[in-house]
Amino acid sequence: MRYRLEQIAEIVDGIVVGKNNEVNNILFDSRNTNRNSNSLFLAIESQNRNGHQYIKGLVTCGVLSYFVSKKYQDNANEITQHNNQIGFVVVEDTLCAIQKLAQEYRKTLSMPLVAVCGSNGKTITKEWIVQMMPNNNIFRSPKSYNSQLGVPVSILMISGDEKLAIIEAGISEPNEMEKLEKIIKPEVVLFTNINTAHQENFKDINEKLSEKMKIATSCKLIIYNSDDKIVSNYIDQNIKEAKKISWGESPNNTIKSKYTKDKIVFDYQENTYHTDVPFGDFGSYQNIMNALSLVVGVKGDLTTAVGLIPDLESIEMRMQLVEGRNNCRIINDSYSNDINSLAIALNYMNSISADQKHILIISDFAQSDWSIYAKAKELLKQYDIDTIYSIGDKIKEGFKDIESNHINYGSTEDFCKYINKIKLNNSTILIKGSRVFSFEKITSFLQEKTHSTTLQIDLEALVNNYKTLKYKLKKNVKTVGMIKARAYGSGTYEIASSLCDAGIDYLAVAYIDEGVTLRENGITKPIIILNSSVNDFELIIKHGLQPEIYSPYIFDMFDKYCKSNNLNQYLVHIKIDTGMNRLGFKKSDIAELCNRIQKTDTIKIESIFSHLSSADDAELDAVTTKQIEQFDKISTEMISTLGIPKTIRHICNSSGIVRFPDAHFDMVRFGLAMYGVSDLAGIKNISTLKSSIIQIKDVKKGEAIGYNQKSFADSDIRIAIVSIGYADGLNRTLGRGNWSMKVGGELAPTIGNVSMDNCAIDITGINTHEGDEVIVFDSKEDIIKMADTIGTIPYEILTSISSRIKREYYK
Repeated sequence: MRYRLEQIAEIVDGIVVGKNNEVNNILFDSRNTNRNSNSLFLAIESQNRNGHQYIKGLVTCGVLSYFVSKKYQDNANEITQHNNQIGFVVVEDTLCAIQKLAQEYRKTLSMPLVAVCGSNGKTITKEWIVQMMPNNNIFRSPKSYNSQLGVPVSILMISGDEKLAIIEAGISEPNEMEKLEKIIKPEVVLFTNINTAHQENFKDINEKLSEKMKIATSCKLIIYNSDDKIVSNYIDQNIKEAKKISWGESPNNTIKSKYTKDKIVFDYQENTYHTDVPFGDFGSYQNIMNALSLVVGVKGDLTTAVGLIPDLESIEMRMQLVEGRNNCRIINDSYSNDINSLAIALNYMNSISADQKHILIISDFAQSDWSIYAKAKELLKQYDIDTIYSIGDKIKEGFKDIESNHINYGSTEDFCKYINKIKLNNSTILIKGSRVFSFEKITSFLQEKTHSTTLQIDLEALVNNYKTLKYKLKKNVKTVGMIKARAYGSGTYEIASSLCDAGIDYLAVAYIDEGVTLRENGITKPIIILNSSVNDFELIIKHGLQPEIYSPYIFDMFDKYCKSNNLNQYLVHIKIDTGMNRLGFKKSDIAELCNRIQKTDTIKIESIFSHLSSADDAELDAVTTKQIEQFDKISTEMISTLGIPKTIRHICNSSGIVRFPDAHFDMVRFGLAMYGVSDLAGIKNISTLKSSIIQIKDVKKGEAIGYNQKSFADSDIRIAIVSIGYADGLNRTLGRGNWSMKVGGELAPTIGNVSMDNCAIDITGINTHEGDEVIVFDSKEDIIKMADTIGTIPYEILTSISSRIKREYYK
């Protein structure tokens, strides 16, 4: 896109304040400190965040143009009076305006647009289409940009010279798809499937299907699996004008296909095609057939596409963040290398890098068009990249005049030979490569831990859970993110950073070291230290942390420390014991506490809070109600006595938020539910514990397995040794058949005792190989079941995962 602000204002019924700048790309994330003077920042206002509050900061970063709502117009006038280079488009609603702009821009595009819609598989199908159609100039929406905001931004990213554009379209509630259809106006609709995923806002699956199918209102071609009878019947009855391409086992299909775990056979136009498949699960079969059907629908080279199926690679749909050697952070985004995904990855690197150096390792682009290198060079100018390591002959030529510290290597192997000589330390390293360059070799070398067992953390699911919980609150209720114990085992900084971006008000950690680490990594939100001690005071003050004050002794010692350092009105959080009998002032302490507070100027009460002991246990609701009533009475009296009416009050944890909505007071604390363990609708699991098979062996009937001969083979069996043991957090009680792991989608029970570093599982009858992946748990149901099995609670399962296990973060 390329517009002047006055043109945009005319399209969206807005007005221009300030300079009539030219813009050519949209920014909607305040973390994107893109200094391109042609960028247009879109200020979105939602329940959790108001983008307008970041504008003054972005002005200092060099962003010159802004899309704002009318209530910001006075601020816009003030800014333009001080800086005559700044321009604003002022509209009633910025989201509606960007949708209207994208709708108008869509009219200028001449290539076919494909909308990919359905419950699951949209992103993988989209990426496999591109893999099946190499050397084609295809635009596809980045990552999962399929929302009311993501779709219009995707449309505006299309340069116009592509041969095909593929846009994901997703909805979460009724009346959304109609808006997306007007923006995309797809010639082709590829409908992947329908199931109960994201069902919470629809009364039933039929309502959800009819809403999703609004994308096909004016399309010319619809592609779908006719074996899905709900989908097939709907299309037969309601989609009358469009041409149809169906696939499946029914003989009436356009493409008649048959699936086994390792092979697909299908007939199309009197030809029969056979292909091996790299993935044996039914979902991958569906995604492959959807992609193939799209190739047929757009008259692509079907023979080439089929030939490439055995080499399809697993799609990591989100960026992976892992710890690197020498205090480095590694962003592994090497599943694709195109200009749009590069821009997103660079933005992410900016947002997490704090004061670290920026290193880019990048290969030749997947697209053969030389113009992409010119676009990439312009993009890179907008970021402070300290060093670029490029790999490949094309990028060597394309980047030969780049204005950065640029070093080229002919191949990944050449780079790996020299990597030991490159001093990469205290850096954020973005790895961006086309799959043929096998950049996993580089990632593996740079990672801090190489243990084959990993805990994968879904940061998008974390933010979803935060928003789901936030939705349960009244408008002005504040939030605390509980990230003690390495964020329930997930990893402190990465979780904290994502929560800060989502709009969390406070963070809380158990001990001083956790708070100091967050500050050293650039986290600026208020941080509460829950178990403060006298020895912590120096670091608390140095790093601007806020202590929990829970006893007369701690109050007096902190008061004394503040006075000796000439500190006034230092923020603290007062904890009241309402029956938990852990830390906190008892009811009998309150009068004397108020007396102490009134006599000092060094301390200011930021919040008064307590802790519910049994909010998750319905049988103890009377206990919880009594605690809430006691807290309400004590905190009200304190506020009245001290004359501090604006003091924050909070008592609810995750269970309390859901089950006791009248006790939200001024703030709540997000804990276990935020990490995915909750019955609340919409909460998603964020943690997946994976390992791998390191050896497979056959065991004869009667032979023993493991320490102390606690298990014997009842018949001839096959076992796999898995690289996880009790030193990694797999409780010994889970051995001897008490837990089953997932191998190739099938359950394999443990056999024998769990050892320190590994365990054995029975894989008799399961088709698997050494090196294959093993899932220890990947759902909240697994975590709860595992906790029940060993007689504990989900908190212990999550926090017991050893620090030697590598954490991988996906966004």
